[in-house]
Amino acid sequence: MAESVRFSKTASVVSFVILLFHVVTSSTNTPVIVPADAGVGYSILKLDCDNSDLQLRTKDVFGDFYENFVMTESGDLVLRRPVSPLGGQSYQLTVLSHRNCYDNVPKKRTFDIRIRSTSEVFPQRLYTGYTGTTDILGSLVTHLSNIQVRPEPQQEFVLQGFYSDYFTILPSDFNDQIRVVLNKEFPTDFPKRAFYFTLLSKVGDEVRGHTGIEILRVENPNQKQTQSRSVSNNNPGSPRLTATFDQDLSNSASSHALRLRRQASATTSQQTVEVYEDSKGGAELFSVERSQVAGDNIRFEIRSSEPEDVFSIDVDTGKVSLKSNAKLDYDYGGVQQYVITVDVKRQDDGTAGPIWTVLHVVQITANILDRNDEPPRFITKPVPYLAVVASNAQAGVSVFRIEAEDVDGGPGAVKYYKENVGSSPYFEVDRDTGEIRTTEAITSGLDYVIKVYALDSKATVQQKTGPVDINIRRGQRPPQFYSSSYVASVEESNQADQTVTENRFQAFDVDGNPVAIEAKNFQSGGATRYSVYESLTAISTRFAVEEGKVKTLRTLDYESDQRTFDLTVRAEDTLSGFSSDVKLTVHLLDRNEFTPLFSKSTFTVTVDEDIPIGTSVIEVSASDKDGSTVLSYTVTDPTFSITTTGNGQKGVIKTNGTLDYDRKFPHYYEFKVIASDNGATPRTAEARVIVTTNNVNDQAPQFDDNKVATLMGNAEPGTTVIIVRAVDEDGDAVTYSFDGRIDIQF
Repeated sequence: MAESVRFSKTASVVSFVILLFHVVTSSTNTPVIVPADAGVGYSILKLDCDNSDLQLRTKDVFGDFYENFVMTESGDLVLRRPVSPLGGQSYQLTVLSHRNCYDNVPKKRTFDIRIRSTSEVFPQRLYTGYTGTTDILGSLVTHLSNIQVRPEPQQEFVLQGFYSDYFTILPSDFNDQIRVVLNKEFPTDFPKRAFYFTLLSKVGDEVRGHTGIEILRVENPNQKQTQSRSVSNNNPGSPRLTATFDQDLSNSASSHALRLRRQASATTSQQTVEVYEDSKGGAELFSVERSQVAGDNIRFEIRSSEPEDVFSIDVDTGKVSLKSNAKLDYDYGGVQQYVITVDVKRQDDGTAGPIWTVLHVVQITANILDRNDEPPRFITKPVPYLAVVASNAQAGVSVFRIEAEDVDGGPGAVKYYKENVGSSPYFEVDRDTGEIRTTEAITSGLDYVIKVYALDSKATVQQKTGPVDINIRRGQRPPQFYSSSYVASVEESNQADQTVTENRFQAFDVDGNPVAIEAKNFQSGGATRYSVYESLTAISTRFAVEEGKVKTLRTLDYESDQRTFDLTVRAEDTLSGFSSDVKLTVHLLDRNEFTPLFSKSTFTVTVDEDIPIGTSVIEVSASDKDGSTVLSYTVTDPTFSITTTGNGQKGVIKTNGTLDYDRKFPHYYEFKVIASDNGATPRTAEARVIVTTNNVNDQAPQFDDNKVATLMGNAEPGTTVIIVRAVDEDGDAVTYSFDGRIDIQF
């Protein structure tokens, strides 16, 4: 009957790259790995040649690889676009150097480029190993001691097939590898010399991946084998064929049959679609092209989408829809293009249920089309809108200009209108420019209001802004700041060398945008003077405003000065004397000036050698004069670990392994403890730690060897028969006695 061997493991790290771009040079056969998330312009290989000296050629059956995906830049081979849709395909790329700029190589170099998908659990479809005819229980199967896998939580590996009970699957030294080990010894006359199994990766009842295992029994498994029963076609100019062994595990042993399944690597295609931004959530948008895939038992899955969580797909029909809670937006920072990768899979009958195989990969570029669905919006600053008009102004005098934008209406789409209700009759707005002008001579009144709205004249459905007020004062008014408040941050001066005494730095408005601190002056010919106050009457001796930026007037120290300064900036018109104030908050930032300092240069402690793993053995402490520093600690001996406590002021060193007085000479452990601060460029300090071990009587005496003595029958009492010696690694005194009742005095 068919049997199976299981091995379960829980992955501690579930972080891995979906695709790897594998380049192998024909001259050195050294692989170059390029992560799939590498951006456009990522350097694949340094060719060390001028672009004018290089010519690239490519041979592949899936299209022009060079024209679409790679290019030369500054003498390097770089990515032109993402290669994620090319998983599993092979190419040949030839680089020609007209002036032979390569070192010690011909003018022509050919690279075998393979794009390998690691989205499956096993990167290979067949593994071949060898076991010796005399191997004992627990022996590793040669070439199967480090099978690469993609780790997953609660992962289980199952080996299926006849005689699978002779082998077992065990974890390797690395989280992403497993090994095949002999589980029981073969009888001397065991006739079978070749075994074929299916290795499954399962999470619960779901099969997540499978591969073929071929094990051959040979006289010397470590000798290089000249014959292999694996089937592969690595010709880079044709679709790669890979082989996998599946066992037909029926209840009847007579129906046991070995089936060799050949599977071509997935082909690829590209599709471009257009989708309007006003598509409703849940709406069907387009269908995935499947002209290159025929047959039944086909399903569609979205492998990736950039950005994510926008589209869904009908697994049976390949129709792509907008998710019910998703919304497309072409304007105002919206996404104008999506890239969707769809796997087209076919169901095959596997040994433990259906296996879905990727036959075709479609990379879909969805271009979002704009609709005229956005109303205009006003962009004039500052807000609220204030203006002045001369006391004797006549008709036609311009007092203000308001501006609105319409991102999807096109040039000339915005028109401006005065709302008559609540607006002063002394003013009108130019419909095309937004300019506010007087309609007649101003003869009375002090403050006036005109209400204005903007309308998209090209929209089929009316789209307009709400009305905004423009407040106009007859005569003079104080300056107006462009933000209602400002905030800024400045790094402390370097106290270590006192070289920095002045600094100009950027301020930010209430929306977090970098802006200049400035005010609008309404007086014709007037100038604006800025002053900084730390209280109602005290001008600041630390800060000033100059050319729209905050300027430090003296050295600032994070460790001794206050950390936050609440200031007032005053803008004063030099002609009228009118002024206005705004709040400015300045945060002082710490600079990593100082190196941590341990309280001692050497920390010592004595412990028994048999203390349990995880026992705290000694506490170390360090300090840092930088006011915002948090320290962390590391140790250089893997027998120990360290835990940071508090704000990094102390570290507790614990045992991370078993201590041994007897096998460690001298009988102490000496290593370094390192304190690091959290600066952008961390500063570090070192101290010495000495852990001395006390001997514990935990070792039994050991005789140096086995001795045999011959005793003559006429030996007299007191005759020396043999001298035996025993050693106790603990250093304790050894006494001797006979075990059992023997009629000989010792």
